[in-house]
Amino acid sequence: MLKRTDNQDKVFDASAYFRQQQEQQEQLQALKEQQRQLHLEQEQLQNSGGSSQATSGAVPVSALP
Repeated sequence: MLKRTDNQDKVFDASAYFRQQQEQQEQLQALKEQQRQLHLEQEQLQNSGGSSQATSGAVPVSALP
């Protein structure tokens, strides 16, 4: 009898463990998506305003006619 409840506990623990893994996976996926968005925003910023920094020594964008 004792062994049986042991097994049931293990089964329950396994399902809880898998659910936790699933949640962690989803959180990780969300983080990766956020990072990807940040990268895109950074690239857009560098391409638009920060281009004067990228080419150091060049005329700043604000000085262009």
